[in-house]
Amino acid sequence: MAVTVIANYYDSIGLRELRHIISSQIETPEVVLDLLFTIIEQLSWNPDYLPSLKGLPTINLEAARLLAHALLFEVDEVIQSRTNGNFVRWMDDINFGANSFEEACETLGVINDLLKSRGLALNLGKTNIYNTEEVERHFLVKENKFLDSINIKETNVNKYNEIISKLSEEFNQRKKLSNLKSWDKVTKRFFTTVGKLKSNILLDDIRELFLKNPSIRSNIIYYLSLLGFSDETSIVVIEILENLNVYDDVTLSYIVKLLTD
Repeated sequence: MAVTVIANYYDSIGLRELRHIISSQIETPEVVLDLLFTIIEQLSWNPDYLPSLKGLPTINLEAARLLAHALLFEVDEVIQSRTNGNFVRWMDDINFGANSFEEACETLGVINDLLKSRGLALNLGKTNIYNTEEVERHFLVKENKFLDSINIKETNVNKYNEIISKLSEEFNQRKKLSNLKSWDKVTKRFFTTVGKLKSNILLDDIRELFLKNPSIRSNIIYYLSLLGFSDETSIVVIEILENLNVYDDVTLSYIVKLLTD
């Protein structure tokens, strides 16, 4: 399996090229596109007295992510034809299967050549080709299958307790494997699953994970919101606030939303 990402994706997107792609994908009046891209330009940060910069604004809005995703539909067609549909892409993250190391390298080269025609390029420092054993380890295949098997609507008390016990055991075994590629994604799934089961078994792990792993903070906040207000959750939130050095608006927004909801 080949895993890669596009270098400086948002900053490298040409708005003129993006507009052309969007207009070719959907039927909409020109005035609507004018309004859309005017809003995009207004949302983008620009230094005082300098011309507009290239790229989509890096803001926490799904609309911007959807536009970034739509820009590469042509790339999807190329990967689809070369891998027989064995690929996944979301925005700048691309994963695809290959029968050999050489085949994976060749496909990466084709993708990179296509991206260059749009002023984009693959980030070679974040490009890896894994064999079968490495895929299973880095992508935590067994853990994902286990989480897929969980019945979050279980009503039998004994079965529910078995599920909670197994979730706690699996989480504790893997919470320190942060060097694995999909660790953050699987950890997010654990928090979401346990939260939907209304269990507090992960409360003791929240403080350290929240402070050291910004990528999973939104799911930790979601977990706390699913548990709701209690003496235990309020103590955890207070301890996080006492030790947190906020250096981004998103984290602050997550916490404010949790407290106000």
